[in-house]
Amino acid sequence: SLIDRLKEIVKKKTDTLLLPLFLGVVALLTIGSVGEQLSSLFEKVKNFYDTATVPGITTGSFELDRIFTLRNELTLICARPSIGKTVTALKLLYNQAVSGIAVQFFSLELTEDEVVARLCAIHLKRSLKDIVYCHIGLEEINSALEYLSKLPIYIEPGPLTLPQIKAKIFEVKPEVVYIDYVQKVQPHTKFPSRKDFLDYVSHELLEISKRVCPVVALAQLNRQVRTGKDEPTIDHIKETGNFEQDASNIILLHRNLLSDPNTLKMRVAKCRVNKAGYEITVNFTNGIPDL
Repeated sequence: SLIDRLKEIVKKKTDTLLLPLFLGVVALLTIGSVGEQLSSLFEKVKNFYDTATVPGITTGSFELDRIFTLRNELTLICARPSIGKTVTALKLLYNQAVSGIAVQFFSLELTEDEVVARLCAIHLKRSLKDIVYCHIGLEEINSALEYLSKLPIYIEPGPLTLPQIKAKIFEVKPEVVYIDYVQKVQPHTKFPSRKDFLDYVSHELLEISKRVCPVVALAQLNRQVRTGKDEPTIDHIKETGNFEQDASNIILLHRNLLSDPNTLKMRVAKCRVNKAGYEITVNFTNGIPDL
């Protein structure tokens, strides 16, 4: 039977990302005959097995790809100020762009020049200070800028409202969208409260992820997470709970700035296609995560 054939494929494939696909097929069977849709799903699963690939777009990190890939869903990267959420997102999108994936980065806090400087640091594997204060040769910086200009990276500086963000997404038609960061989105009209506005932002970003492309949104954690000691949790997501329920994946970043500032911990606190709790530890030398 078709289910038996699917089971054999899943047994042979060790990647845990195939399990949700199989469960999805079983769920479809429970609602009746699905005909061509079921055959199409089977072909996709078979293709993943034959080509040793997994569904979705790479996260930009091999380690993260083993846990989940980016599909039409909302992913959150959360951290308190100065931990490294922006540069982590930029390193992920840089890796994606190098592999040919078109990425759109909405920088609602940093200027375009500041974003480009960080991308130069990432490309040259040097600290941001080296780039800003020209501690390396101008020729090397120009070479990096020329290389970056050829990558499919679209930087959209803020401030921007959500309707403006959506208009730019429909114009560019990227494969992945990054929002840095959600609490910096500007209201386009009056809302009853700040929470109501952020609930609206969460819902709209979720809709964009479903209808257009995966959305990776950065969020600032509550300052109660102290720099030196406390490990962050989902409860620390600032101001609204809707982001927690709307996001399919939530990554919490943490660095102990007092005792181990050159180590970045990335904990997958929520993952709908895999179990939560995975933790990745990466080197953060020169202020850039080794992803």
